[in-house]
Amino acid sequence: MSGTTHGLLVVLCQGGSKNGKAAWLCACDCGTELVITGDHLRGGQYSCGCTKYNKRTHGMSGSREYTAWVGMKTRCMNKNVPSYKHYGGRGIIVCDRWADSFESFYLDMGKCPDGYSIERIEVNGSYEPSNCKWIPILEQAKNRRSGISHNGESPLEVAERTGLKVGTVYYRLRNGVDVNKPLMARRSA
Repeated sequence: MSGTTHGLLVVLCQGGSKNGKAAWLCACDCGTELVITGDHLRGGQYSCGCTKYNKRTHGMSGSREYTAWVGMKTRCMNKNVPSYKHYGGRGIIVCDRWADSFESFYLDMGKCPDGYSIERIEVNGSYEPSNCKWIPILEQAKNRRSGISHNGESPLEVAERTGLKVGTVYYRLRNGVDVNKPLMARRSA
């Protein structure tokens, strides 16, 4: 293993044994030298634990933009998620520039305004800079394929027209209950 590189660690020479296992003297890019067992090197220990290797790349992992990026990749690339059939299963892809880099996605799309989400302009097109925009979530909900409608209206449109909650509209439509019928008042005991 001498001379091999594992992340920020370079194996200098054999370093005896540690807990009955072969160990190696390694130098980290930060300058620290340490003795590590071979199984730890092969298993993924790539630094001495310094912040140089563990530094944050973009610091946006909890942001709306990052969530949108992960979501679009999951829908298009992970055959094990239910939504795959509507995206990757239909041939919708994430362009290489975005699939390989959140930073590129963010550079192209910019900050996501509050209450917005990503939408493809051409519904059968792929996720790429020329086919995506941020759109208000309520507007996007009108474009979703729920497979449920009432006289050509989406559940969101029915909810806006009737004043019912969207969940109530879905429940009524799925169970054959008239969406135009007022909610029944509770009887007092």
